Amino acid sequence: MMKIREFNGEFEATAEIMSISRPEYKQTAEQTRGYYERRNPDFITEWYVVEERNSIVGVVYISQPQYQFHPEKYLFSIHLHPELENPAHREDIYHFILKRLAPLNPLALQSKVLSSQTFAVDFLTRHGFVEIMRELNSELALDDFDTTPFADLISRLEDEGIHITTLAQLKESDPDWRQKLFDLDWILSIDVPTPESPVRPTLEQYFKQHVHRPDVSLDLWHIAVHDGRWIGMTNLVLDMAEDDIIHNDLTGVLRDYRRRGIATALKVVALKAAQQLGRRVVKTSNEENNPMYQININLGFKPTPGWVEYEKRLR
Repeated sequence: MMKIREFNGEFEATAEIMSISRPEYKQTAEQTRGYYERRNPDFITEWYVVEERNSIVGVVYISQPQYQFHPEKYLFSIHLHPELENPAHREDIYHFILKRLAPLNPLALQSKVLSSQTFAVDFLTRHGFVEIMRELNSELALDDFDTTPFADLISRLEDEGIHITTLAQLKESDPDWRQKLFDLDWILSIDVPTPESPVRPTLEQYFKQHVHRPDVSLDLWHIAVHDGRWIGMTNLVLDMAEDDIIHNDLTGVLRDYRRRGIATALKVVALKAAQQLGRRVVKTSNEENNPMYQININLGFKPTPGWVEYEKRLR
């Protein structure tokens, strides 16, 4: 019989379920522990495990959305071992979630799944969830990527006084690097299409969530600088489960510097760094109307199944 209980530090088992249920984005126990320890206490964030015959066969997350905060909306995700994946089990877990959230009288529930997870998509749509945002995922085989065609672009930007350097170098040369990174990331983030307006974290929360992590290297975080002003960035995040994969997180350029090839140059420099590191595949994701997706396609990225965010209004 299936049983749902509170998570109690089962990082290995949780990482295994996440990797089996979503093999495109595998996790290690270290990553899982990091996600758990970086939870923001100002938001509701609850973890549960699903057991059958004393073995963990699923993981359930319930939380308030931290970056697109709405006080009456809640996120949930259900991850089951493929052998246990069936509508009845998912139904039981969904009712557990509804019961848990009932005292909070939520306005809406949200869930984000890969478009290739048809069982999850079918379940959500059958229960009245509607699509509110779609992200287009893509990946690039680094063995096939040639930086040579972009040499003139980078040279032109250098002639214009726009230099691309690493956050590691700026940390050593700019005493105000923490505040500058925090401010730049926020300005760029609010231009990323999202269903809800983002909520700015504190500087300490930002560094805990995005910088002080084992999968983040300041040598793989590239910043475009013009006359001392930080005008754009792109950062790569190491895949901890597969050492030939790396992820491209946020890439952006300040509005008054756009359409000059700076985003492309940032990505090219970062991709070269990933090649030198020995990574063979770069994965990334963009909201379907974000121009950054076309930049990625122009660089040679190939489409893969994307993320779809669903919402159901409860009142």
